[in-house]
Amino acid sequence: SGVVVAVGGDGQWCCTGTLVAPNVVVTAGHCFGGCTSRVFVGHNVGGQGRIVNVKNAVQHPKYGADGLHNDLTVLILEADIDGVPPRKIASTEAINSAFYIRAVGFGTTDTNGVSGFGIKRMVDVGIVTTDCSHALVKERHGCDPGLELVAGAPFLDRDTCKGDSGGPVYILHENEWLVAGATSRATAESVRPCGDGGVYVRLDKYADWIKQVPGGHW
Repeated sequence: SGVVVAVGGDGQWCCTGTLVAPNVVVTAGHCFGGCTSRVFVGHNVGGQGRIVNVKNAVQHPKYGADGLHNDLTVLILEADIDGVPPRKIASTEAINSAFYIRAVGFGTTDTNGVSGFGIKRMVDVGIVTTDCSHALVKERHGCDPGLELVAGAPFLDRDTCKGDSGGPVYILHENEWLVAGATSRATAESVRPCGDGGVYVRLDKYADWIKQVPGGHW
């Protein structure tokens, strides 16, 4: 669906994002800067699609601060994306009870993160921890307690990769796909750039901040 968009700067597409309101896209904090001036609505960045410019990109004010990642950027678009129902952010209860995620993104497909970028793809991956609250889990995966979830495992080869950054991970709750998180990075224990497990920012923990970024059509 058009709810998952490619995110890019001038002359390149480099991240993925989720439409959460008619003119609001959530993507990764580390995409901010050279990769947050426009979005692409379509299936393949080399093919047919609609490009919408970003009016304002706002990186989380505490990105990378206090030992936490806070790896989110909110994009306020210059125009509403009509005809595409925005994706609802999953509730805390729904995320806490999930056991797998469906990740969607335009990212690369090989474990070195080199080839395959630009086509929207999806993969279902088992959740390792929904909230990273256990100390051993935090140490092993390098995730932020209470703010992030982890999915995948070493050598599973079902994972997000380079270019999927900021893209959605969905959970199925009462027959509805809700967005639970945004793709951030590989786990600390990963052996390869991709394929060994990923860390995802929980959007329920940042929903209030996302909704108060000025200019969003909620």
